[in-house]
Amino acid sequence: MKHIGLVILLAVVAMSAHALEGRVIVVTAEEELPAFTPVLMEVDITAVPEGRLEAVNQATGEVAPVALFDGHLAFVPPSLPVGEEQRFELTVADALPPRVRLEHDLDTKIVAVYVRDTHFTSYNYGDVSRIPCLWPVYAENGVTITRNYPMGEDKPIDGRMDDHRHHVSIWTAFGDVNGADTWHRAPIDTKSVEAESGDAFGVIRAHNVWRAPRGGDPLVDEIRELRFYDAPAGVRLFDKTITFHAAYGDVTFGDDKEGVVAFRIRPEIQGNQAGVLTNAAGGQGEREVYGTPTPWMDYSGPIEGVGTRGLALFSHPDNFREPCWHVRDYGLAAANPFALSDVCRFDEDGSYELAEGESLTLQFRFYIHTGDVEEAEVAKHYTGYASMPTAAWAE
Repeated sequence: MKHIGLVILLAVVAMSAHALEGRVIVVTAEEELPAFTPVLMEVDITAVPEGRLEAVNQATGEVAPVALFDGHLAFVPPSLPVGEEQRFELTVADALPPRVRLEHDLDTKIVAVYVRDTHFTSYNYGDVSRIPCLWPVYAENGVTITRNYPMGEDKPIDGRMDDHRHHVSIWTAFGDVNGADTWHRAPIDTKSVEAESGDAFGVIRAHNVWRAPRGGDPLVDEIRELRFYDAPAGVRLFDKTITFHAAYGDVTFGDDKEGVVAFRIRPEIQGNQAGVLTNAAGGQGEREVYGTPTPWMDYSGPIEGVGTRGLALFSHPDNFREPCWHVRDYGLAAANPFALSDVCRFDEDGSYELAEGESLTLQFRFYIHTGDVEEAEVAKHYTGYASMPTAAWAE
């Protein structure tokens, strides 16, 4: 019998609804932003009302469910006109199933993520792959946006289908952590996984230990948070925050091309098929995108019988360095902040050292979209990630 883990729902602690109901949040977008840009603000609230907390746009009537977590309030409004103050009134509605539902199967070690009752992806930390990964990952109309191999099968196309077995859909690994290569062979063990469903977003938090090969000594702790936002199928967004903690001694991340936050695109839309690689500087194709430090890149192309789909990866401006992009026409895309020499071909050594007890946090956003890089407004979505709209309580 399967053992289904307890899933904690965000926004379920009871208190009087009067503490929040009727309060107004003023949101201002300084730049033009696309629909479904997440809004985040700090709040001094430790408990929330029963039922579903919603933010209602007083001008348009549009409703966005709200999440409260760790001293923050978040919601994902359907629209945010540039330069105009938008006033959102908080209301309390009857409790409904969460917009972002996470189902944690402790036997298989899989967390299935459902957004608006549609299976979006699954976090696998068991026997599905050597290291934790997200697979499958669905775009609009239920087509997978990442390669299924080696976990599943793909439609045959010209060329090999079984190359680079270590490319597992969406994953995090690196080729040189104190000399160990988790990209190809060294293990990443999972100590714990927590899953929380919610209305504005759902969250997976994992505590991983990166080890030397063949079950060797622990190298570094990794705290991984995946935040999946409420949005329609053509605008799927999730954030990936990684914190490395030097819990076992000093750690050196070497200047190595293999890593760090990566995906392998669906075969039909590889760059050597019908797909197009594009970066924030407007460069296209492997030759122009590979090794060029930019804050984002996109991989998109047509899928027969479906339409154009794509996946963009954003690096947050708070990261210590813009990534060098390790991308290939055969479908790989990886953001790597360490490979200044090995990927960017700079004279500078990109190695990064953590003394025992120190930490390093890296933040990224994935955007799975319908349409090409222009139609999906990838650049505007990056702006919404890098410069969140201003939100504050109305006086």
